[in-house]
Amino acid sequence: MEDVEVYSCSDSVCNGWMRKDFASDDLKCPLCGHEMTMEVRELPKI
Repeated sequence: MEDVEVYSCSDSVCNGWMRKDFASDDLKCPLCGHEMTMEVRELPKI
């Protein structure tokens, strides 16, 4: 496990998120289209 920067959806109803390394340039949620915000999560190493 490691701390990883991720972008998560700012919509409280949506659970969308993506690792910073795999994020698209527009930073819109791929599930609902809302803005994404940066946070840190503990995730498995890949």
